[in-house]
Amino acid sequence: MDRRLFEKKSLFGFFCRILYFWGVKHGQSLSVLMEKYISKIQNELETKSPPSNVNELDNEQICCVLINKEWHRARVTEPKLSPLETLHVLCIDNRKSYSIPLPLVRTVNLTGVEADHIRQWPHLVTKFILADIVGPRGPDSGRKWNKTAMFFLKKYLENHTWKGELLGIHAGYQGVGETGAI
Repeated sequence: MDRRLFEKKSLFGFFCRILYFWGVKHGQSLSVLMEKYISKIQNELETKSPPSNVNELDNEQICCVLINKEWHRARVTEPKLSPLETLHVLCIDNRKSYSIPLPLVRTVNLTGVEADHIRQWPHLVTKFILADIVGPRGPDSGRKWNKTAMFFLKKYLENHTWKGELLGIHAGYQGVGETGAI
């Protein structure tokens, strides 16, 4: 079997009794490279005007959004403003969702190799199923994870780097067996 390192980015959710998550199977090298591309065009992003209205955006278009003083690649998931004048965006390289004001969005219709890579690279995370974790069973379980189990999973797996072994595909997602922390 192919052994690789997986960075567990966040617990994404549960599918029946199976834990699934978004993770990186290529280490941090591509993430670091994407950060360099974004930093190379950062001045252009900061001086560029935001879209004048949401009609300039669609949910297939890669844009950059400013979150916590950092630029991220994202897609506008619904190109309309909320009652609070925010847009719902999905950061494609970590699969986190945010509601942000339109002035923090920039289209990437810039020239240059870096802008081309930002627009054209696929997202940097993959959806996995953690094969070693079996969810609650039995008629009294309600098929829900209890707080103790959730605390354990979050404490020891979430936002940690650990070794995993690629297993087969299950329900369209790559299965991963956890083989230890690194």
